[in-house]
Amino acid sequence: MTKQDAISATVAQQSAATPPPAAAKVSPPVPASFGSREERPVLMSPIRRRIAERLVEAQQEAALLTTFNEVDMSAVMALRSRFKDAFLKRHGVKLGFMSFFVRAAVEALREIPQVNAEFREPHIVYRDYCDIGIAVGGGKGLVVPVIRNAESLGFAEIESTIADFAVRAADNKIKLEELQGGTFTISNGGVYGSLLSTPIINPPQSGILGLHAIQERPVAHEGQVVIRPMMYHGSLLRPSPGGWSRGSHIPQANQGNNGGSQSAAARGVMGSRDGRVLGDEWTAVMGDGTDASLMDVFHADS
Repeated sequence: MTKQDAISATVAQQSAATPPPAAAKVSPPVPASFGSREERPVLMSPIRRRIAERLVEAQQEAALLTTFNEVDMSAVMALRSRFKDAFLKRHGVKLGFMSFFVRAAVEALREIPQVNAEFREPHIVYRDYCDIGIAVGGGKGLVVPVIRNAESLGFAEIESTIADFAVRAADNKIKLEELQGGTFTISNGGVYGSLLSTPIINPPQSGILGLHAIQERPVAHEGQVVIRPMMYHGSLLRPSPGGWSRGSHIPQANQGNNGGSQSAAARGVMGSRDGRVLGDEWTAVMGDGTDASLMDVFHADS
């Protein structure tokens, strides 16, 4: 055995006893300094690419109509402030704004079934259920999990479902099947401070409601200028070949002159003019005899 053999054997033993270094974590390259004119390619995830493709398809393959409404949020904020502590104590979840809008959207979709429908050549497919997509920010960006059968859920169930979506979206634990389907979508850009925007429809859905930031603004009310918490709503619709008319050919549609489809949708989403929508629902949720309706909760300036 030579001296070199001994040295080689010692090196081999040391190498075997030393574990290999852990693989370095891959992360986007960090610029040395802003303005250096360097370029850093970062691979998009499959879900990001698919979402981008679907959003582009929505704008290229359908005629889209965006409408805006300005809504006085005074009543809903007062109602939420009044019952939030009792709601949290009873149900173990905070009372937010989204449950109001989900329930109101359900009533609007019940009244205007075309918005809850889907066009499948050569048919318009009407649905007798409401699967509402809720846009939430996640670890991989914005995702839209779906609340199934929202028409059968109360405020607490809706708030619990949305809270669960938010937690799991942050940890990238939303399941693929929870992102599929949906008959209507609600997106809340207000959590990012957005005052006004045009939401992008999620095909093959026929509508999306965009919520925005609540901001105190001077408004005219009964001949007086008052300061009210106001919110702009953006509604994007994809008209079906049959249009939005509510004639006798529409399955299960209420009949009669309602002053136009937009005013009818506004009544359903922002407040029923006969004050009947949420009374029994809210009483059932709180269980204390409270009788509140969308007429009391939302005040639409139209």
